[in-house]
Amino acid sequence: MSTRTRAGNIGIGTMSIIGICLLSACSIARFEPDPVAQQTTLSRWVRCIDTVSQNTSASSLRSIRKTVRSYCDGHRRDVLATYPLHLVNQVDTLLSQRIDEMTSSHYVKTAASKLDDATDARIERFRSRLIEARQADL
Repeated sequence: MSTRTRAGNIGIGTMSIIGICLLSACSIARFEPDPVAQQTTLSRWVRCIDTVSQNTSASSLRSIRKTVRSYCDGHRRDVLATYPLHLVNQVDTLLSQRIDEMTSSHYVKTAASKLDDATDARIERFRSRLIEARQADL
C-alpha cells in the first residue's frame, strides 16, 4: 500500500471520530429553558385561544375546538420549542387539556347568555300576555 492511500485512510478515520465526538457532544449538551420566553410564548398562545374562540361562529363545541387548534397551532409549537425534548409530550398533553377547558368554558358562557336572552324574551311575552288576559277579564 502506498503512503498516500494509508494517509487518506487515516484522515478519513480521524474525521469520522471527530464527527462522532461532535455529534455526541451536541446530544449531551444541556437545554436551559428560558422562563421569560416560556411565559411570553404561553401568553401569546392563550391570547390566540381567547381571540379565536370568541370570534368563531361555530355552533358546536367540537367545531370550536377544531378551529382553535388549527388557528393556534403555530403558537402551540412555539411553546413546545421552549421546553426540553424529554418534556415536550407532557407539555403538549397539558396544552391540549387547557384548550379543552378554555373552549368549554367559553362555549358554556356563550350558550348560557343565549339561553338567558331567550328566557328573558319568553318571560316578557308571558308577562305581556298575562297582563292582556287580566285586562280582558275586567
